[in-house]
Parts: sequence; structure tokens; C-alpha cells
Amino acid sequence: DAAVRARLLALCREEAAAGGEKDDVRILTAVFNRLFAAYDLLDRKNPVKVFAGLQGSGKTAALVKTAALACRKGIACTLISADGVRAGANAQLKSLAAVLSADFLAAREPEQLAVAGAEKGRLVLVDTPGTNPFLDSERERLSALLKAAGGETVLTLDAGYNACDAGEAAALFASLGADCLLPTKLDLCRRIGGVLTAALKGGFKLGRASVSASMANGLSEFDGPSLARLLLA
Repeated sequence: DAAVRARLLALCREEAAAGGEKDDVRILTAVFNRLFAAYDLLDRKNPVKVFAGLQGSGKTAALVKTAALACRKGIACTLISADGVRAGANAQLKSLAAVLSADFLAAREPEQLAVAGAEKGRLVLVDTPGTNPFLDSERERLSALLKAAGGETVLTLDAGYNACDAGEAAALFASLGADCLLPTKLDLCRRIGGVLTAALKGGFKLGRASVSASMANGLSEFDGPSLARLLLA
């Protein structure tokens, strides 16, 4: 995206001029730290994490990877499936919850998600149907789910998605309340223009990315320094 590229270059020049910095990684890191706040998937002060995204963006896999990470840290989880669209979605998440010794709940109506906030001392991870943000009906369905669940909304986005479409989709998800970005399939792409455009257009916080098909160890930190190193690699 030309506008995103121009903005980043202008900020890099500004950062270099202000501090006399010449190291590209440090310049980019400073710029990204200015642009993007951070989120913590395991933060139980805001325990409800709702995973949303385009169909096939890796929502369920990202949710399960988060649960696996929490399990390794000794944090109890409740996994909630609000996906009444995809065939077998509830059964799939229920079986994965059993493997992780996590509680499971199938929420057939948005109102059932209201109980999620009552879970004390646990992470509550909510899976939603794949959403086409360009369709009014699907935006309205997701909006109802997000309002009922509360908490933070994590947008999963295929890192290989083209920049223009990623930026438009991200802005629409952000308008519904998505505030955290979790790029997926980052290990499979060599260009991250879509991720950068989405992050900027949506004003998202950064924290984690999916970098492997492994459910046990598939998430990596994704912040200013790691994004700078990735961009310059």
C-alpha cells in the first residue's frame, strides 16, 4: 500500500533525524513502538478473548494455540464455540478442549456468551464463525456476538493476504470492535505488506503471531522489535 509505505518512511526519517540513529532495526523498532500498543493473550485482568476473522484465517487454530500456551503456564481456560455456521465446529473444539483439560461450552445464541465474563481466574477463549466483513448480514452477526461476549477481540489475519484487501477488511473489523491483531501463517509468507497495512488501517495492538502448524508451540511474540527484524530480513 503506497500510503502505508510513505507514512512508514516519513516516520523512519523523523526518528533518525531526531535521535541521530543510523541502525535500521533500532529505527524501525522505535517507529513500530510508537505506532502499535501491546496486548497480552494471557492477561486475566481482561480474561475474555474473542477470536474473529475471515473464513480460513486460522481462528480456531490460533485459539487452541493460545489455550496450549496458557496450559503450559498453568492458567485454566474455558473454550467457547459460538460458531454455529461451520459443520462440525463445536465437536472439533470440544475434542481439542478435552486434550487440553479445558472446559468447553457451545453458545448457540449471543446471549449465552454473557456468562463468559463470570468465569473467575480463567481465560475465556471464544471462537466465532468466519466472517465476510464486506457483507452487512455477516458484520451484524459478528457485532452481536462481540457485544454479548465483551472482552478483547483478536483479529486473525492470513499474513499472505494482499495489502489492499487486508487493509479494507481490517478497518471493517476494527469498526466492529476488534482491537488486537494476530497474523497467521507468518511462516509461509515472504511479504508482510498485508499485515502492516492491516495493523495501521485498523489501529491494532500487537502481541502474538502464528508461526507454525504446531498446536503446542505455534505462537511467537509479535511486537515492535520482532516486526522490525522480520521486515528487514
